[in-house]
Amino acid sequence: MLNITTLMELDVQKGNQRDVIDSGMFAVKNRCPAIVTVPELIAPMLADKSMRNGQYVVIAAIDMPGGKLFALDKWRDIGTDVLAADGFEVMLSKNRTPAEYRNEIRTITEFIRGQVNPLAELRFVLQVNDRSDVELTEIAKGLASFPPTYVRTDYRLSIPGGSLDHKGIVERIRKHVAVSVKVSGNIDYETILELKNVPGIKRFAVSVAQATEALKASRAVEETGAKAVIAKEVKIEDKKEIKQAGVVRDNALGKLEQGPLGKSIKV
Repeated sequence: MLNITTLMELDVQKGNQRDVIDSGMFAVKNRCPAIVTVPELIAPMLADKSMRNGQYVVIAAIDMPGGKLFALDKWRDIGTDVLAADGFEVMLSKNRTPAEYRNEIRTITEFIRGQVNPLAELRFVLQVNDRSDVELTEIAKGLASFPPTYVRTDYRLSIPGGSLDHKGIVERIRKHVAVSVKVSGNIDYETILELKNVPGIKRFAVSVAQATEALKASRAVEETGAKAVIAKEVKIEDKKEIKQAGVVRDNALGKLEQGPLGKSIKV
């Protein structure tokens, strides 16, 4: 059975100490690989992770949701404690020239891996639906030269309008550059099942509430499947018992028909 929680990364986009505790408990209990949170919650999230001996990574969300700042300006007014995060999810800016996009990706990559932590995970948030193919092409050129750990399709966890063409979005990205993708927006159990084998898709962004509902749905399917297997096994055992009873009956009738000296008698 698919363990969907190992594909889900928790998003804590705002909140307080209670949200830190709840997300940490869920991540440890269900083996979620990462928690992404806002800069002001990085320090308490890292402390909570240490206390629980958590195996997940804590990722700082940088310049979200706006993506208004350019390159290293995104770290302006961010405390040094945020640099202790295990990784960074950075919203790329908008309406830039091709040279500016490539420069932004290069500058951020060199800053994180050269001055902060060479082992830190680095992800870029693309906001694909807000960009033209021309923009994506230029961004892809920068990503090809400085490949990130992942790119994330959208910062939003819930997007109005019902179902999204996640597969089409991922194909738009990967036709420009072969990169691992984290899908975001209206993620549920059915979406994960549908997309888990799509080339390039490695992770799904969810809130704790979305993750809880997806896990419930997964367990319900697993329970239904288990009951079906048990019912099938019971039917098989019933058939075996009926067959064995028939053999016993036939053997008994055969002995009566033969009689004590092997002669046939009426029964």
